[in-house]
Amino acid sequence: MTGAAVIASPSPTSSAAAVSTHAPVALRLAWSLPLGKCVDATPLVLADPAVAGAQCLCGGAAAGALVVIGSHSGQVKAASLDTGEEVWAQHFGCRVESSPAASADGSLVYIGCHDGWLRALHTADGSLAWSFDTGDIIKCSPTSATFAANTPVLLVGSHAKTLSCLAQSTGALVWQWDPGGHIFASPAHVPSAALVFVATTAGVVASLTEGGELRWRHNAPAPVFADPAVANSGSALVVACVSGTVLGLACSSGVQLWQLKLNSAIFSSPCVANHTVHAGSEVVAFGDHSGCITCVRVACGTVIWHQSVDRNRATTAYASPFACSCKGLTVFCVATSCGMLAVLEQVSGAVVSRALAPGQVFSSPVMVGDQLLIGCRNDHLLCYKVAVGRD
Repeated sequence: MTGAAVIASPSPTSSAAAVSTHAPVALRLAWSLPLGKCVDATPLVLADPAVAGAQCLCGGAAAGALVVIGSHSGQVKAASLDTGEEVWAQHFGCRVESSPAASADGSLVYIGCHDGWLRALHTADGSLAWSFDTGDIIKCSPTSATFAANTPVLLVGSHAKTLSCLAQSTGALVWQWDPGGHIFASPAHVPSAALVFVATTAGVVASLTEGGELRWRHNAPAPVFADPAVANSGSALVVACVSGTVLGLACSSGVQLWQLKLNSAIFSSPCVANHTVHAGSEVVAFGDHSGCITCVRVACGTVIWHQSVDRNRATTAYASPFACSCKGLTVFCVATSCGMLAVLEQVSGAVVSRALAPGQVFSSPVMVGDQLLIGCRNDHLLCYKVAVGRD
């Protein structure tokens, strides 16, 4: 491992979850949307679909924004971000765990289902545009990408052990590739390098050209369920293995740059963010089965902090952190399986705010403006408002 750093088993930052010294911030439930059964998918937020070229939102809110989500009941619903009022609903008769994705222009949303079919729905009314049979269960979220020559495509993996590249507008197959394992993690795309990255439950991490040809292949030490994360302007790939090993790989060659070893399993997808202290550098945060969140420097794999979200409950952190700004602070929004939602300072991991959801949580949080959205196993999509002041 040329130049690889190996770090093992960091201890939590403190004996109890560190509390922020900044003004307290409260999470208060604003609305909930019933979906019939558990909601493990992560919500997709889109700008007003009535406006041409509606785009995904992951920062400031916009009037008329729409939230799209599916559940284990097979229901897929769109609702108003402001009020939670249902706009349209579809029912596919099979479980939906895959998180929705959107086309480049926002006119279509894509839903992966347990029956192996990927379905494209019109964002405006939920009507079916096209469908594609992958051959087996879809658990990963499709990845919307624009290839060279402005070609919009969709990348989707399934338990059929194939990665499919489809035309966004029609669902026509562009190419397929067999990575030698089930694909649970969502593929990644780096436009500047014209490369696609995929990871499998067989521990295969691979890079493909936009034409579907193998560029390089790396054998990870364990299965990969977490989405690979592209960092450092497309030069580094962060891969978290179920064994607790996290790898930093060079995007261009697959050469291992560093390795971090935790003692807990990792299903949480790494979240990359710009470092608020060291300009021009990036950090990556992820959860583990001990219920801790770890923040690491992308360049070298050094642990910045390793924080327990809630030491009073036995819990795991399946959810991927979400990086954003909250009331003037740069933070990660996180969740654990017991339903604990928390906002952590990026610099220290200190807790800015916490709230306990009314059920278990395996969905990842999304923050839009002052609203935190997350799926819950009480069969609802939940929307919390962020407000200054204590509960």
